[in-house]
Amino acid sequence: MLELQTLLTYLSLISIPVGIFYYVMTLRNQSRTRRTQLFMEIYNKFNDSVEKTQGFMELVGLEFDGYDDFMERYGPDRDPRIWASLYHNMMFFEGIGILVKRGLIDVEMVEDFMSGVIMNTWGKFGPIHKEIRVRLGHPTWAEEYEYLYNQIRLIYERQHGVEAVRRYVGDG
Repeated sequence: MLELQTLLTYLSLISIPVGIFYYVMTLRNQSRTRRTQLFMEIYNKFNDSVEKTQGFMELVGLEFDGYDDFMERYGPDRDPRIWASLYHNMMFFEGIGILVKRGLIDVEMVEDFMSGVIMNTWGKFGPIHKEIRVRLGHPTWAEEYEYLYNQIRLIYERQHGVEAVRRYVGDG
C-alpha cells in the first residue's frame, strides 16, 4: 500500500510540470497561428482586387528623375490618383513595418511573401519618401516602411548576398 501511495505522489508531482509544459506549448502555437492569420488578412487586403494590382503596377512603372521631377509629374496637385496610390502603398507597408517592429508578425514570413515588392518599391520611392520628410516637414513620414525595408534587406542579403541586393534595387 505504501508503494502505491509513493507512486501516486510521484505521478502527481510529475503531472504538474507536464501540464504546465503542455499549456505553454499550446499558448505558443495559438499565438503563432493568430500572427499568421493576421498577416494573411493584411496580405489578402493588399491583393484583394485587380484594380489595386493595376494601380500598384502603374505606380512601379512610373518614370521620374528625383524628387523635383516626381512632384512636377505626379505630385498631389498634378496627379491626385498617382499620389493617392503612392500614399496607399506607403501606408500599407508602414502598417506592416509597425507590426514587424512590435513582433506581432514574423519578418521572415513577410520576407517570404513580399520581399520583392518591398525592396522594389522602397528602392524606387524611398528617396521620394525621405525627401518628403525634409521638404514637407514630416520627420516620421514612411519611417516604419523604411524600417521594414531595412529588415527585409538584411534577410535578403543573408540569403542571396549583397551583390544580389544591388542588382535588385541598386544601392537603396
